[in-house]
Formats: sequence, C-alpha cells, structure tokens
Amino acid sequence: MLRTAPSAAVHPAAGFTASHRSPGLVTAVITRPGRGEVLLVARRGPGGALRWHLPSTTAQDGETTTAAARRAALDDAGVRVDPGIRIEHTGARAECRQIHVLCTVTAGVAYVPPGRGIADVAWVSPTALTAYLPRLCASLHRLLNPRPVPGLTP
Repeated sequence: MLRTAPSAAVHPAAGFTASHRSPGLVTAVITRPGRGEVLLVARRGPGGALRWHLPSTTAQDGETTTAAARRAALDDAGVRVDPGIRIEHTGARAECRQIHVLCTVTAGVAYVPPGRGIADVAWVSPTALTAYLPRLCASLHRLLNPRPVPGLTP
C-alpha cells in the first residue's frame, strides 16, 4: 500500500521528521545523472550468497528522512547525494514501513566501505532492478522505469 500526502503520489521529504515512533526503514534510491542507473549494495547472506538491496538505515529520533538517506548513501557506498522526492510504502503488515528517498549522486565514487558489512556495490539499469530486487515496490519501480515490466503487479 502506498501512503502519500493528500492528492500526491510522491512528495518532497524535507519536512518529514522522525518522531518518537520510528518511520521505519529509510532507503536511498540513488541514481546517476544522465544514466538512470540505480546504486545497489550487497551483503553476504547464508552460505555466502550476495543479497542485494538499496542503501538503507533507520532514521534516528528527530532526524529527517532526507538526512537519513544522505547518511545511508555515505555510510553504505561512500557517495554524497542530493535527496529529492519521497515515497512511503507500507507492506501487508502495518509495522512493515519503508520510506524511499529518490537521490542523485553529487560527489564521490561508489565503493565498498570497510567495517559496514557491505560485500559489493553495483550500478543497475532500472529495467534490471527486479532481477536484483524482486520485492521492489511497484510504485518505486514505475517511478524509476515508466515502461511496464511483465509480471510486476501495480
């Protein structure tokens, strides 16, 4: 379920601040200007397999979602970003909330930072995202890749 401001599918994140109730997971959806690719990071899962995901963090009390997205980008991949629009996604269970902040790289080259548990980083085209992130919310996928993808439910 996509939760939005009244009559808006996406909206600026600047005014949204974490309160005593955590806003959930904040993901930095990082794109490269002019290329449209999305930055993913991977951690090692059971058996050593790579598990790909968007750079993410939990917003600290009083921290804006844009500040949390900036921190996730820098901590997980070593890049500085300019946050833009935000999409709030709530899963089937209300406690499963994610806030996706669409960001553009402004400085740095993505790398595997030491001591963060990150095993790899990769720039992925929007059309290939579902191969890396099969549970990517449909609203975010449509924002990144306006062409329909077979098998992706709205």
